[in-house]
Amino acid sequence: EGPVWVADKQMWLFSDIPMNKIYSLDRNGNISIWMDNSGFANGLAVDENNNIWIAHHCRKISKTTPDGVNTIVATKFEGKKLNSPNDIVIKKDGTAWFTDPNYGIAMAGFGCEVAEDEQPVRGIYQIKDGDLSLKTGVFQLPNGLAFSNDEKYLYVSEAAEGTVYRFDVVGDNLTNKTAWAKIDSGQPPHPQFGYTADGLKVDKNGNVYVAGAFEGFAIFSPEGKQLELFKPDAGASESPFAGFVSNIAIGG
Repeated sequence: EGPVWVADKQMWLFSDIPMNKIYSLDRNGNISIWMDNSGFANGLAVDENNNIWIAHHCRKISKTTPDGVNTIVATKFEGKKLNSPNDIVIKKDGTAWFTDPNYGIAMAGFGCEVAEDEQPVRGIYQIKDGDLSLKTGVFQLPNGLAFSNDEKYLYVSEAAEGTVYRFDVVGDNLTNKTAWAKIDSGQPPHPQFGYTADGLKVDKNGNVYVAGAFEGFAIFSPEGKQLELFKPDAGASESPFAGFVSNIAIGG
């Protein structure tokens, strides 16, 4: 989960949620533990100062400076614990935006505790100048999120139904929620998970890459037309999640 290219370190970072670690992968293919006991980290993002922001299933957001100092940025909203921060992006103005479904508190082994939601909604939040604000609470399971290159739009995946929605971004607010795209794989829904939309990324041409779990991942044009579909070969793996695409990152 949470793959991101860290340009100043010339490495990838990615999360292994149930193993409670973040790993690094350098250009020579060497894998190392970058953060042990990661708070069941999921989404990762890098800001313009090369700080690495982390969405933790252990109900918090943190950031790590280039010299390795980690600071907790947010744990509560209006006096109640966050549910399970999932994915995170940094806007060009330096604000951090993240989704807060409940996977880490609903699934044993994917967070620090199994608990009921404390937040009345599973929201999309913004961190601006250290302050946390709720931008929308209209999703059942908000998951991946990504801004368009001009930041006029925010794309958000609704994991509960496999649809990617698009919002108009007006200043610090989100308006005009619109069903924008859904992967067409030509296959029936998974018997347990159904159709799922997970991580999202936008490339330099404005195309949107959508991770679709067992459907693989697809590339959509800026107009929402599906251009390509990729289905990884699970091979002989006996893992129930073999071939499951949870997230995507674009290299430097």
